[in-house]
Amino acid sequence: MTVQDTLTRYASGDSYLRVEVRALKLRGLFILVGTLLATMPTPQQIKHLRALAHDKKPVVSLGRHGLTDAVLEELDIALNHHELIKVKVGVGDRELRDQVVTQMCERSGAALVQRIGNIAILFRRNPEKPVVKLP
Repeated sequence: MTVQDTLTRYASGDSYLRVEVRALKLRGLFILVGTLLATMPTPQQIKHLRALAHDKKPVVSLGRHGLTDAVLEELDIALNHHELIKVKVGVGDRELRDQVVTQMCERSGAALVQRIGNIAILFRRNPEKPVVKLP
């Protein structure tokens, strides 16, 4: 039985780690289970990434079919190449867009930098060839 799901941030050097912690109750004992979801940039880095993304155009667009495997593949290619991208999410209302953006981040391992309206800015560091210089 899941008691509570929480998202917490832990400071780790130059970035934050977003960790999902679940408290499970088994035979009267509470067990904490943690899962690393994504490496989150610090607030200073987020400000820098928002400034860099300001003049960019959306690289990936989601239509009424939502988050398909083909869209995830294009998202992965774009994140590997650019690291910082804009995504246009043209599905449903605000709540559905929030769900789709959250799923996108979880399934791609990217961090959400900002979401305004139907545009989301995502960042995922390419460990082999970093493109974006972070402060």
